[in-house]
Amino acid sequence: MGDTNRFAPISSQPRPRIALPLTAEDLWEKAVKGELSKAQCERESRALQDEILERRKNDPIIFDWVYRLFRTSYEEQSKRSADSLVAEALAHSRQ
Repeated sequence: MGDTNRFAPISSQPRPRIALPLTAEDLWEKAVKGELSKAQCERESRALQDEILERRKNDPIIFDWVYRLFRTSYEEQSKRSADSLVAEALAHSRQ
């Protein structure tokens, strides 16, 4: 027989969110303006990535068919956003 305790029990209490000192947008703005040291940027980026991981682990699972339904538009949006952020960073680096 298979292991019946493969999954962690679902808690009825929501897990507290980690309070971040900077949002992704704040972090980006400060980084491109040179307001953060390399160490500060790395530390804040790591905290942001940790929070994203925690949210993904604790939020409801998205069914594959829902993901596939929106995947193309999300990828296109992501590419446009990345292109815009690169252009912004290049503009700040030329100043």
